[in-house]
Parts: sequence; C-alpha cells; structure tokens
Amino acid sequence: EELEDVNQRLKELSTRDPLTGLRNRRYLLEYIDGELAYSNRQHFSEKAGGVQEKNRDIVFVMVDIDHFKTVNDTYGHGAGDRVLVQTAEILNGVCREYDKVVRWGGEEFLMVVPRTSRESSHVLANRIISAFREYRFVIGSNNTTLELTCSVGFACYPLVSAAEEMGWEDVVAVADEALYAAKNSGRDRWVGLLGKESGRKDLLQRLREGVPSMVSRGELSVVCSEGEPADLKWEL
Repeated sequence: EELEDVNQRLKELSTRDPLTGLRNRRYLLEYIDGELAYSNRQHFSEKAGGVQEKNRDIVFVMVDIDHFKTVNDTYGHGAGDRVLVQTAEILNGVCREYDKVVRWGGEEFLMVVPRTSRESSHVLANRIISAFREYRFVIGSNNTTLELTCSVGFACYPLVSAAEEMGWEDVVAVADEALYAAKNSGRDRWVGLLGKESGRKDLLQRLREGVPSMVSRGELSVVCSEGEPADLKWEL
C-alpha cells in the first residue's frame, strides 16, 4: 500500500507543471482519450440512434499572455513567474470544475472544454478576456501591480461533424492559428475558427496546406471579438 501510494504521488507530480500547479502535456495525453470517445460516439456512432446530445463538442482554447517578454525584461523572471502563477488562478477561476487547464509552454496555456457546444464556444473566450482586463497582477513584495491582457484562439473538435479523419492535435493546431491571428491583429481579443459542413471533403489535407488560405476561400467560418473577420491579419 505504501509503494502504491508513493507511485501515485510520483504520477501526480509527473503530470503537473511545477510552477503553476496546472496539468501538463503528459496529463493531457492520458486524459483526452475518454473525452474524445464520448464526442466521437455522439457525432459518428450509429448507436446514437439519431438522438444526439447538444453538448457533444470539445472546445480547445489557446491563451497567450500579451507582451510577456516585456514583463521579464523590465521586472525580472521572478515577476514573470508570479504572472504565470496568477494566470493559472485566473483560468481556473473562469472554467467549470471538469474543464482542464494545461500549461502548454512558456506563456501559452491550453484549456480543454469538453461536453459543450460550438454555438456557445465564444462564451468562455469572452470570460477569459474580461477576467484579464479586470485583474491586477501583483509582481513584487512591495505590492507592485501590472495590468496585462491576453490573446485567445479557439477551435472545436470535431472541426466538422462528419470529419472523422481529424485528430484532436489537428484541431489544437487550428486553435493556434486563431490565436496568432488575434495577436497579429492587435492582441487583447479572441478569434475562433469553426468548420463548415460544406467543406468536409479533403478537409485535413487542405488544413495542412494552410489555414489562412482556407479562410480566404471561405472554407472556415471565423468569429472574433473585435472588428470584422475580414480585417484579421493571419500572417505578419
């Protein structure tokens, strides 16, 4: 029993980011299969019998702290670490108990939001942006504070309800493209990419050839919090 307890604690440590306490990529690889199976059954299985749950999608949300390098350069890496820890608190505070927040790398975070609908996928993005705007980051023992914003990109699994060939990693890559469009277009905003049912054929191959070209051809639906989708900058 003691050995089992030690092994369990070691496993827990191996699946958490030591700085923020958030889950890491290793945990995501172990966790995601169950949620994918549920979503796939609802979208693709004949066992659904025509009665499908409304909340059958998984939303992958990429979050990046705006101008984080400036924090490190101006106030030091200790201040940057405090910002990352407080960002984890913000993201945990805006999501549901069974959503997952993952430290993706550097100042990037991935939120996995299962059993939801693509029609409401923008709601969490709005909450994240608003929470950052309202928060005051404490970066020193003298209670020095900073106001910071973030950029958000999201996409839904499956990207198109009949596109079984797409993996969740492909959808995360699409969310990452949306994130960079948000950053390239002025930051402090969210951008979402949603698949169109008319664009099922060869979807994965076209995505790998480039999301910006698909957007320009109208093969992906774009939503954003600021301005018009046509004004977004997909590449610098």
